[in-house]
Amino acid sequence: EALCRGPHVIESCIDETVPSHPVLIIIRDDSGTQTTSRKIRCKYLVGADGAHSTVRKNFYIVMEGDSTDHLWGVIDFVA
Repeated sequence: EALCRGPHVIESCIDETVPSHPVLIIIRDDSGTQTTSRKIRCKYLVGADGAHSTVRKNFYIVMEGDSTDHLWGVIDFVA
């Protein structure tokens, strides 16, 4: 059985049609029996969605600092 990580960001952009909440995010959740997506508006968005961040790519933010060519993985389990 595959591990379900919950909703993830599909798209993010600045949409100033709602000045109080100019950030528009579209998220998709594939963890249930059917895929659902929804739009969310917010004032701020933190790009903490991993090494291949969709948020950073959508806003053309370059990751600064050192990087490595080493392979690594994530292991999720219940102890």
